[in-house]
Amino acid sequence: METAIIAALAAVLGVVIGSLLTERREHRTWLRDQKMQVYSELIGLSEYADNIRSDVWDVDRFREYQQRHNDLLARISLIGSQEMVLAAGDLHRLGGEVYAKKEEDLKKAVNAFTTQLLKTIQIARKELGLPTHRMHFDE
Repeated sequence: METAIIAALAAVLGVVIGSLLTERREHRTWLRDQKMQVYSELIGLSEYADNIRSDVWDVDRFREYQQRHNDLLARISLIGSQEMVLAAGDLHRLGGEVYAKKEEDLKKAVNAFTTQLLKTIQIARKELGLPTHRMHFDE
């Protein structure tokens, strides 16, 4: 009888522990998927903004970019690391500076933005468990 009780308790304990481990693994997978989506959107939006080198923005396009970036920053602040939140914030700020710069200061602002974009991509890759590697843009 005592052996049966111990076996039953062990079985219940095994089910509880297995359930907790499964729930934890599913949450980590969900969180990684959420990060992958929001980081991909951020990088895509930032690459869109980086096209300022060959295109002139108008006020409406800039406002749309800023609004989309604000939405992404809100999502990143909920699921990203502090390092990623800061990097995405810097990218947002530099995007605004690119828009505000006059022609003679534009190249410097675009270079700062591009450098921050590369840094943000590396942080995202690190958070997602992907290998980081050297990256560059053709100038």
